[in-house]
Amino acid sequence: MSKNKEIDRVAEYLHEVMLENLKDSVGWAIQGTDLDNCEGDEYYDMTNAVMTRTIEYMLNWLETDAIQIPEE
Repeated sequence: MSKNKEIDRVAEYLHEVMLENLKDSVGWAIQGTDLDNCEGDEYYDMTNAVMTRTIEYMLNWLETDAIQIPEE
């Protein structure tokens, strides 16, 4: 299997794991903040907003650090 295909296979699995971890982490990360008072749809929307912003920070980090995928 080529390196790029193997990278894709591992990354596909990890994205599912990382999203689940991120969802779990939002709950404890907001404890003691104003966001902790949200309920129902507001809680769902806030959770998605926190997750989206976190992913944006991660993408920005990738862009600035320019991680390269090795050539085959």
